[in-house]
Amino acid sequence: MNLAITAAQFSFAFRQQWRQERAKSDFRERIAHNPDMLSDQLEIEGLLQELHEITELLVEEVTDLSAELSAGAKGAACFAPMVMSIKEQSASLNGGFSSFVYEALAESMFRARGEGSKQKV
Repeated sequence: MNLAITAAQFSFAFRQQWRQERAKSDFRERIAHNPDMLSDQLEIEGLLQELHEITELLVEEVTDLSAELSAGAKGAACFAPMVMSIKEQSASLNGGFSSFVYEALAESMFRARGEGSKQKV
């Protein structure tokens, strides 16, 4: 059962990461044709990287703290689902921001600059 859950989580995480990388690639490809937006691209990608790093640090701190609290405690098993949930929510948050930035915000930036929609079908 644990193997099936782990495989499902890996599959979901892989699909989410693949979608983000694909959106990032499309975003970079579109930016390449508009050098005026290069600084915007670099700033956005830097901020997204910082968000990812900060949420990873937070998850690590919560994991460490829950491990310390559960050491020797009778209710130690109650922390594992909480930590798993926090990790999943963190991944979802990062994925949501990335999707928004690389898809919705990028499209709005291009429309504002008069390029219109160039979404691949």
